[in-house]
Amino acid sequence: MAFDFLQRGTGNNKRFTDVDDNALRQCNHVITDICARCEKEVESWEHIWSCSENSKSEYDVLIDTLIEIENKYNTPEEEVNYKIIRTLAKEIVTFMMAPSTILILGNQKRSREVTRELFNDGLYKICNDKSERRIIEEVWGKFYLKVRQEIWLDRCNKINEIEKSKSITKLDKKRNVQFCR
Repeated sequence: MAFDFLQRGTGNNKRFTDVDDNALRQCNHVITDICARCEKEVESWEHIWSCSENSKSEYDVLIDTLIEIENKYNTPEEEVNYKIIRTLAKEIVTFMMAPSTILILGNQKRSREVTRELFNDGLYKICNDKSERRIIEEVWGKFYLKVRQEIWLDRCNKINEIEKSKSITKLDKKRNVQFCR
């Protein structure tokens, strides 16, 4: 994909292609919108979460979160909470994997709402009392943190490694020219 640029500060609005721009910046990196990890698809917000290079899917992270909370409450002192999480786990997974009514673009699941920090009040319809509500809020909070850690931050670290291996600096990523509109 060739981008068309205008050089800033010139009266004649000289046009540059991305190759000319890279030569002007004295780097050999063509910055594209293709995912740097899988190099297969355009990197969009949706692709970030479904990239084949992710170590885990949102579903895997949700299951790990439920297992972690279940193990936390698997003690004689927390027997009531253990029964609650065991009862709610299947309903939470079913709810989170259902199509989203909030995110209307594309075929997105409710678990994708978490990536946008949206708490779906429909989760409260699963519970019958305050203790179940507290458990659901705990699951959502831990799920959000684990998605952030295991998908988003993992992706950021891998992108940084790729950029270091290609000797791409922050200065390389800043363009001194404007996009033509």
